[in-house]
Amino acid sequence: MGLAQEETFDQQATMLQPVGGMDRIPYAFAQRMGKTIKYGCAVSEIRKAENGVRVVYSERGATRSLAASYCVCTLPLTVLQSVKHDFSAPVKAAIDEVSYTAAFKIAWESRRFWEREANIYGGISWLAQGPISLENSTLANLWYPSGGLLSEKGILVAGYGTEAGAFAALTGIDGKLAASRAAVEKVHPGRGKELTKPVYVSWQKIPFSLGSWVRGDRYFEGPYRQFLQPDGRIYFAGDFCSHLTVWQEGAALAAQRAARMIVEHVQAA
Repeated sequence: MGLAQEETFDQQATMLQPVGGMDRIPYAFAQRMGKTIKYGCAVSEIRKAENGVRVVYSERGATRSLAASYCVCTLPLTVLQSVKHDFSAPVKAAIDEVSYTAAFKIAWESRRFWEREANIYGGISWLAQGPISLENSTLANLWYPSGGLLSEKGILVAGYGTEAGAFAALTGIDGKLAASRAAVEKVHPGRGKELTKPVYVSWQKIPFSLGSWVRGDRYFEGPYRQFLQPDGRIYFAGDFCSHLTVWQEGAALAAQRAARMIVEHVQAA
């Protein structure tokens, strides 16, 4: 790699993280917001109204509608492409133009041999060649857990990257898991057999994600600019509204910006 991870703009060395994983952050918001949140309600329409916005969604098989003065839309653009709407022509064109990268992760449970035998406590090991490697655009080859140090077992990520090249050509999930196990065996000979309970996740197949992150450098020259300003009383937020795409930080900053813009609009009115 041209730069060490900690020398790149959005890959600083880990300092702090939530106990239990990054999803503890949205769970904490959910706990504070209580019954305000509606779960299991897929949005089917976002419409402009005379003095606000109307959102159509399904709840327990029934179609319902919710009217509000403002809407902060955080749906991934891949999901938004199938939602009926009356956005302006430039916004609609920007949504339709965007595609997301198909990324994957493979994780295993194992005895923490990397700590006990190799003195590895967190961080990443890289492979130069193979289906799971730098040559195949894999973002992280072997990713060691930074939580639960010195415990009996841990979760080892053995493959995190894009569904492309030699990896995409592998036959089925079994082929992908075999490549993941082989990557571990290459770095830690004799330990591939200790891997159990594999989990393979492909973002493009997750219904309400349909991809991992916005694809293409030209995104910021075109579509991105359409989501920075409201379309009527519809405001956009999410990592795609930030140069820190992929990361929760970008999504949080975009949400703060949208909330600030709504406050300013109300005050001006």
